Amino acid sequence: MVLVLVAGFSGWQWRQGEVYKLDTALRSNQVVLADASIKLGVTQNRLGAAEADLQSTKSELSLTTAEFRNTRGELEITRVEIEATKAKLQSTQIELGDTQVKLEGARTELFSQNLKIEALGSQLTNLKDQLTEMADRLEIEKTANEELVSQNSFIRKGSEILERMWRLRSSPANNVIAGLEDLLIAGVVEEASVKVKPVVFYSNDVPAEISAEEKRAIERSLKIVQQYFIGQVGKTFAFSEPVAIQGKRSVSGYASISSETVVNEVLLGLPSLPVKTYYLVFARDWDMSDGTSRAPFFRGAIIGKRATDSILNGNGDFSLNYQAMGILAHELGHVFAGLPDTVTSEPSIMGSKDGIYWVWNFPLVNFLPAEKNSLINFM
Repeated sequence: MVLVLVAGFSGWQWRQGEVYKLDTALRSNQVVLADASIKLGVTQNRLGAAEADLQSTKSELSLTTAEFRNTRGELEITRVEIEATKAKLQSTQIELGDTQVKLEGARTELFSQNLKIEALGSQLTNLKDQLTEMADRLEIEKTANEELVSQNSFIRKGSEILERMWRLRSSPANNVIAGLEDLLIAGVVEEASVKVKPVVFYSNDVPAEISAEEKRAIERSLKIVQQYFIGQVGKTFAFSEPVAIQGKRSVSGYASISSETVVNEVLLGLPSLPVKTYYLVFARDWDMSDGTSRAPFFRGAIIGKRATDSILNGNGDFSLNYQAMGILAHELGHVFAGLPDTVTSEPSIMGSKDGIYWVWNFPLVNFLPAEKNSLINFM
């Protein structure tokens, strides 16, 4: 029995041990369950917060969806507008293309018109130049005609002078001069571009003195030669008052050297003169070796002593006076236009026949036509 009791007690103890274990396990499970409950509560709270967040997110998403739909609608509208604008742009591009084609055509036409305008301008310029040239020619012709009329008038007047000179040729020299020196045409001498400086040249052993009467005699002879030029070419020369100059040689010294040497020494030794002004040197007290005059074209002419004496002696041989004035005209022809001596059977102031110069028949001899043209162009 004791064994039964002991066995029963031991069984009870074991059971109590198991109960205790179960209670301990239960308590542990309760703690775990309580902790799990707490965690579940926390989780539920979190789920609630998450659900609230989800609801908020759903609301925001709904709003965003609505906004997206609105935006999509607006984008659709914008797309439609863009398509419409694109269509308009395409239409505008087509119109611009047409306009560009038209502009190119207009530019081509404008370029063509510019070429025509330039050609017309060139033609107008050429026409203007031609008209200007024609006007210049007409003016030149008018001036030439006026000069020709004036020259013809002078020549007609000069013919009257020459005719009167011829009628007076048989009269004493003083009467010839008195009858002719007043016949100069007013204005012709004043307009003369060619000038003569008369010089009476003396040797160094002769006093260089020119009297008032000798000056007047030279001036009267030059006036008659002036009139002769007017009668021949319608133009004449001007001259200054005669002056006296003394040379470096004696009378015999000048007479012993050649005419060419005398010309070079005398004329080249004189002071320079302005353009178209020339010396006319009268050898007063010696004659040149061959008794003739010489005319270096660049400075002037020298008139030999015999012709000089004839000019200064107004009461001398009348024919010699005319011949001396013919020598003046001849030498001035050399000086003014470089006219050469000619050999011709036709009476000419610059010519000779059989060694005899036609100057002896002054003033009834003329310059030849070509000589007149040279003088007109020069004077």
